[in-house]
This record gives sequence, structure tokens and C-alpha cells, in this order.
Amino acid sequence: MNAVNSSPAKKFIVTHGTYTMPDTARFIKANIKDKNKVVILTGSMVPLKGFDSSDAQFNLGYAIAQVEQLLPGVYIAMNGVSF
Repeated sequence: MNAVNSSPAKKFIVTHGTYTMPDTARFIKANIKDKNKVVILTGSMVPLKGFDSSDAQFNLGYAIAQVEQLLPGVYIAMNGVSF
């Protein structure tokens, strides 16, 4: 949170574990000082044993594309959808 609040940048992508991502998004939304910033949290599901694929690369690429399109606010970007 300090990095977002103290940075002059207006756009942020935060990689995050999926289990507590909504909690972190709510915390950032409640504590962000500059309401003109875009903060996107994104992550990936940990593949089950025996499965090598992960959605991490797709989710990060989607977040990079969305950070340029979304209005200021705090978002979660996963599986091609921004929440």
C-alpha cells in the first residue's frame, strides 16, 4: 500500500495469490489516497499435481492490456474479465 500511495505513477499491476485477492482489493480501495490511480490485482491458479499449464501468463497479459483501458479504481483481472 505504501508503494502505491507514495509513487507518482498512476497505473499499477499487482500479482497476488487468488485466495485473498478480494480482501486485498477492498483494503487498497479503502486506503488509497489518490483516487485517480488504476490498481489491478491479478494472479493464477496453482495447477494441480500433474498439470503443467497455468493461467498466469494470460492473466498478466490481460492485466497489462486493461491497465490502459480502465477508469481509475481498484480491479481484479482474471480469466479475461475485470471485476
